[in-house]
Amino acid sequence: MLQALLANVNRGKKQRPYEAKQFMPKWGRARERAEGPMDGYQLLSKIKKINRQMGGKERVDARGPAD
Repeated sequence: MLQALLANVNRGKKQRPYEAKQFMPKWGRARERAEGPMDGYQLLSKIKKINRQMGGKERVDARGPAD
């Protein structure tokens, strides 16, 4: 709500007022509706990507890497 307040204080006189919902993050089920839920391989791929972006190292067991 603070973001909406700041935006409204600084908006032009002929501009429509902003609402708090315009500044709320969209979390939750939006992806599921658009593309369906992830399967196990997609989820693993996403986790590996995030791990690489954060500078993490992939650990593997005796069976080898899980690609």
